[in-house]
Amino acid sequence: MITVKYNIDFKKALKELEKEKLSDTLNEGVADKFAKNSFKFIKAGKVKDELSDKNPRGVDAPPLFDTGKLAKSLKGGPKGISGVSYGKDHYKKDGYKFKGLPVPQRKFISADYPSEKSANNKIYKEFQKKFVNLLSKRIRKK
Repeated sequence: MITVKYNIDFKKALKELEKEKLSDTLNEGVADKFAKNSFKFIKAGKVKDELSDKNPRGVDAPPLFDTGKLAKSLKGGPKGISGVSYGKDHYKKDGYKFKGLPVPQRKFISADYPSEKSANNKIYKEFQKKFVNLLSKRIRKK
């Protein structure tokens, strides 16, 4: 004997898998957590490279945390991680200039670092569970 508890409708589930919707869902599920981890990552001084002795601010602080403005501005949402506009400068392949001095590329999003693999995997596993539940709900026809 076979008992069916649910009618199944794959149309709603397929809508969740459309490129734009999937991207938004993924970002909503992980971006804020990565932003929070990145704040901690910056504050802990884990960003590479070390500050040079020619640091124009003359501040003895972890890289990218001399004012804390960048780290505190990181927020996650459906479009990914956002923050202060100059944050993108730190991702330029060849770095950029600050007060005439070269600043090397400094990736500060914790997801970019293999050393943070454990924390990253935890975020992805939590998202995976939530996403499977979301698809399961969308498949069930009401």
